[in-house]
Amino acid sequence: MTIPNPTTSIVCSRCGDTKPPDEFNMDKRKRNGYQSHCRSCGRSAARAQYRANPARSATLGRRWRHANPEKVRAIKRRARQRHRPARLAAAKERATKYPERIAAVAAVRDAIRAGDLIRGPCFACESTKNVQGHHEDYSKPYEVMWFCCSCHQTYHTFIERLKNGGTK
Repeated sequence: MTIPNPTTSIVCSRCGDTKPPDEFNMDKRKRNGYQSHCRSCGRSAARAQYRANPARSATLGRRWRHANPEKVRAIKRRARQRHRPARLAAAKERATKYPERIAAVAAVRDAIRAGDLIRGPCFACESTKNVQGHHEDYSKPYEVMWFCCSCHQTYHTFIERLKNGGTK
């Protein structure tokens, strides 16, 4: 394989535009070392393929994630590291904005760990999976309603609609 000359231009096989090599993905099987279509055409084709058959795309994605757990973990780890400063800043802002809430959540967490408080089933559907505590009043940290994730979100949506006069 010859090393591609970065000063040359490449014509995209799909859109026909002449573009610099940095707008093409590498492909060591090709003579010039680049794919025949530019990145924007590749993205457009991938989007069109997804829109044509989203179920197939989801199945292929699941299959790839199942076959490549190390790569999935590495991708997630990089994303967590990349977004860590923003997450920490948001957490610090929430802690200063809602100190009573943070204290109530910590009290429940510590009580669960100590065995003084036991998670109950979901208040709405009685599921025992992924049950979260909900406080109506943060000044009473041990008065907790238990909801599964789905019902908790539905409950908050319902409360917000009531606050807004029944409209979205």
